[in-house]
Amino acid sequence: MLSTAQLYIYSILGMASFVSGIVLLLAYWRIKGLREAPGILVLWQCFAQTVLDVHWAYVAINYWAIGEEPSEIVCEINGLVCIYFYFLSLSYNSCLSTEVLLKIKNPVNYGYKKRSSIYHALCHFISTGIMMTMAVSNTAGHSFVGTCFVKESTWAEYLMAVPLATFYPFSFTVIVIAFWTIYKTEVQLLKKFLLKHVFFLVVFMVFFMPFSLSIFMRELESGSLEALRVFSYIMGSASGLAINSVRLSDRAFKKYVARRLGSQGRSFTRGISMAENLISRNDSIYESSYTELFNSMQHKVVMSSLLGLEVVFRDAETTEFMELEIVPPWSSDYYTKQTCVLSMNTEDLSELNQETKEFMAKSKIKVTERAPLVFKHIRLLENITHEELSNSFSLMKNLGSILNNIGNKGGRSSAFFYHTFDNKLIVKTISKEEESVLLKYLLPSYHKHLYLCRSSLLSRIIGLFQVEISGSTTISLLVMKNIFEKPLDLVFDLKGSRIARQSIHHEDCTQLVNDRVYKDLDFLKYQKTLNLSYQDSLKLKRIVNDDVNLLASLNIMDYSLLVGFASSHCNSSFYFQGASDSPKGYYIGIIDFLQTYNTLKKVESFGKSIVRPGKKSQISVINSADYASRFLKFIVSILPSN
Repeated sequence: MLSTAQLYIYSILGMASFVSGIVLLLAYWRIKGLREAPGILVLWQCFAQTVLDVHWAYVAINYWAIGEEPSEIVCEINGLVCIYFYFLSLSYNSCLSTEVLLKIKNPVNYGYKKRSSIYHALCHFISTGIMMTMAVSNTAGHSFVGTCFVKESTWAEYLMAVPLATFYPFSFTVIVIAFWTIYKTEVQLLKKFLLKHVFFLVVFMVFFMPFSLSIFMRELESGSLEALRVFSYIMGSASGLAINSVRLSDRAFKKYVARRLGSQGRSFTRGISMAENLISRNDSIYESSYTELFNSMQHKVVMSSLLGLEVVFRDAETTEFMELEIVPPWSSDYYTKQTCVLSMNTEDLSELNQETKEFMAKSKIKVTERAPLVFKHIRLLENITHEELSNSFSLMKNLGSILNNIGNKGGRSSAFFYHTFDNKLIVKTISKEEESVLLKYLLPSYHKHLYLCRSSLLSRIIGLFQVEISGSTTISLLVMKNIFEKPLDLVFDLKGSRIARQSIHHEDCTQLVNDRVYKDLDFLKYQKTLNLSYQDSLKLKRIVNDDVNLLASLNIMDYSLLVGFASSHCNSSFYFQGASDSPKGYYIGIIDFLQTYNTLKKVESFGKSIVRPGKKSQISVINSADYASRFLKFIVSILPSN
């Protein structure tokens, strides 16, 4: 039993921890931006910590004010609640550190939405499993450290070894990686952020570890054990105050909260001036939350990549090579081994304003172009000049559109997409697997196909680059010609599958809008057919048939027919004018053709066929031959037959 003075301190610290948690929760509740990825992980950890603070304060006040410990049944219920949220807090902290590591490795990785579901499911599964185990075995109640937690002198006390064997080693590993990154990176903002995250982890570990040790280490001599138990009382009750204070005391966090609360209800214009403010960040609001910090990291990577591509095409060789006259496919070395490397230096920044120059001068940018002569030949086939490319990638001209293209929203694909300011080009990150498929399997045949079939509807890949930034971040970028050159009324992504292929709940929709991409079932309900002339319909069938046969021969599947409805005419190989009685035209192209029917896809196909028995032919993941057959059949069905 603790002394009155100790109980007094314990209850005061517990209440102070609870109040600090409420303040932090109110900030996350009022400001939506703080809850965006990965802020929701911080919110859950804060919520779990606040529940623990309520529990510890309640037990201390019960001892201090009433003079007796809670009843057995009350303590058992409180113990189960405490156990659940204790492990929930540890789990969410580990998930947050995992997301930090992933973002350090690749700032433009957009797979958070997929990972988020796994994070939440895993955290609650672990916590629920441990809590249910304790409930069934009746091992929750009055604990050795005086709180309602793991019942004293039961086997369940050894559960405290779980965080000692998992969370603390993992956190230590994160700290080591963070310090290594701090040592390597030249990005001051990232250094400052990682130091804050390391400090947070250290505080978390220091305040939580005595609580675990005091229960688990029962073999100590009584005097030392009693001292550790008293110490764990104090550290446990003060843990919420310490952890929340790390965030609340951050000056940038307070400025960010004040700014957002003061701006609620107003509308903002986001232009180049605001985008340029991203460049100088002394005491920036981007230090205030994980969400904004991640976006800031993405800004730097995208700006560095755009600048690198701008300089690559600005300084590209204009001399024509004899190899460009040879009918493809060329020697395999042109596709898999040939590279062209450019490293940035200060004279490359002469056209930038002073703020941007100072920001970019701190970054060392190395751009490696893969298969340079092959993609140069493809650009010549498309009549795309290096001057046009350099202009499209101009960093100063793209600053105004960076804000609208960047965020950590995630999606079905973890790839990052960026449309240049003139909407002529698309930049997309690709994985190592996709890069391998492109260079080793697809590119020779793709190159030959574009040379022989100039009217092909396969989207035009005009460059593959590896961009290394400050020696710490390396990403692979695919540069493509944008199929849509004009504003669109509607966009559909069609695969020929009818399973899980809709973007809207039809019963709630009266009219389609132009701010989203619709799918097969949406098309069949609202459009049904493409209103083309019979001649254009035959032409489209022939071109699509040639393109799809090429992809099937390379074991490629999961591609889509992208259809954009436009009101204005355009002279493009992807544009088809509507029939004489239709005022509309269509942009039509085939996209996303870097996925082979590999082992993982075979497993996915098997799993989906089990979930949907009797509908194997309609699931999206099937072998390349069947996929091609179904795709072509669907295209024929939406075209006029006479």
